[in-house]
Amino acid sequence: DRVRNEEIWASGQGHLLPNFRTYSDLYRDKETRQKALKEQLQKQKAAIQTNEPKAMEQRKKFEELAKLLGAKVKSSSKLAEVGFSSSEFSMGDAKVMRLDLA
Repeated sequence: DRVRNEEIWASGQGHLLPNFRTYSDLYRDKETRQKALKEQLQKQKAAIQTNEPKAMEQRKKFEELAKLLGAKVKSSSKLAEVGFSSSEFSMGDAKVMRLDLA
């Protein structure tokens, strides 16, 4: 039945769908869309692989910063428990921390 319909539609009598005259046209369009999608995904993959080392380095730095800030919070809370207070100020290019008895 499909073969007979395909032959009729190919000869110009009627059509399969409004946008596609025959099954051949329909599947040709699907194939073209899949190839375009494949090319797009390959470009995205290449871009990700190119930028991955930079992203990994940035992620590592962020994790180290989070650890450092966590340690700073922990140490300042321990100093407050012991009765010390701290103040931090800049001296030129260096940050200086002063511990005072509370």
